[in-house]
Amino acid sequence: MTNEIIKLQEVSNYNKSEIAIVKNQCAAGTTDLEFAYFLSVTKTSGLNPLAKEVWCYPQLTKNGRKIVIFAGKDGFLRKAQEMPNFSCVNSCEVCANDKFDMGAKDGKVFVEHYFSTANRGGVVGAYAIVELKDGGKVIEWADIKDYDKKQNAWSSHQAEMIKKVATVHALKKVANLSGVYAEEDFDIRDGKAFTRETTAVETNADTLREKTSNMIVEQQIKLIFVLLPKKGKNIESMLAHYKKEKIEEFSYEDAQNIIMMLERCPDIEVKKDVAAIEVEPTIGKKEPMSVGGKKIKETMEANEAKKQMKAEMSARYEELAKKVFNDLTAEEQEFVKDFEEGKFNQPL
Repeated sequence: MTNEIIKLQEVSNYNKSEIAIVKNQCAAGTTDLEFAYFLSVTKTSGLNPLAKEVWCYPQLTKNGRKIVIFAGKDGFLRKAQEMPNFSCVNSCEVCANDKFDMGAKDGKVFVEHYFSTANRGGVVGAYAIVELKDGGKVIEWADIKDYDKKQNAWSSHQAEMIKKVATVHALKKVANLSGVYAEEDFDIRDGKAFTRETTAVETNADTLREKTSNMIVEQQIKLIFVLLPKKGKNIESMLAHYKKEKIEEFSYEDAQNIIMMLERCPDIEVKKDVAAIEVEPTIGKKEPMSVGGKKIKETMEANEAKKQMKAEMSARYEELAKKVFNDLTAEEQEFVKDFEEGKFNQPL
């Protein structure tokens, strides 16, 4: 037995055969120093690599090579169960046709989820809830488009895989395991770990495509500029509220929500003794106009913008309707549902 094996036994409490198994199955490609560190972490955390609770991969970073240590669902669950306040954990997938709401109210996180067994639509994500004995809850959400690898188990058991992601994230918060990660948050290629945000070319392309196809459109911009002065608001305060530098940074959905919000606001009262008011410079040519004439022009411009926007939304719906519903993104599925339910049929 070499001095190296003796040292590894000291940091792990494994015998020679067990060390060889762990090295081969759970830490392949690591250097002796990296493997020793891995064994030290498993000993400190109490995670068992022989039970497939923990493993590691090398990672190349700007600051050099290091190893990333991962734990599986079973490992996080066992450590969470060791916490005195842990009660249980439950998870469920969310589909496109489900009624789902998740948020915070009165300082407490809540989940409302209703669905029928028929025609639930494609999986859009999953949530996990860890119940604590003191009545508290830890709730985590995982979006399918952020994790679906469209291969292996993700192709055949999509709901189970995304539930596992949400469950692991919730358990990790309760288990209090620092420096141990979920493998689903990384790309594993050729026995090495890569951060998903910067290494997968296809992921960057998808993100760029999604951003460029989901930006605010010209007709929405025109309608917002028509509505703002009518409601006694201005573009500067709106941008400051949403922490944007210019209106072009809004997404299509953000702009639609802003328009609906403005339409619900009451019009400001216009003083009758005002002789002349200039039209908003961003809408058209500056020219004095009576109050009545200004309101008529604003109404005509708003109606025209709405007509053009409805035509654009109809065209977008017709294009999406040609595709298989389950192949659409969550945002596209939501748009199709809202369109078919008539939510965009605002009266002119």
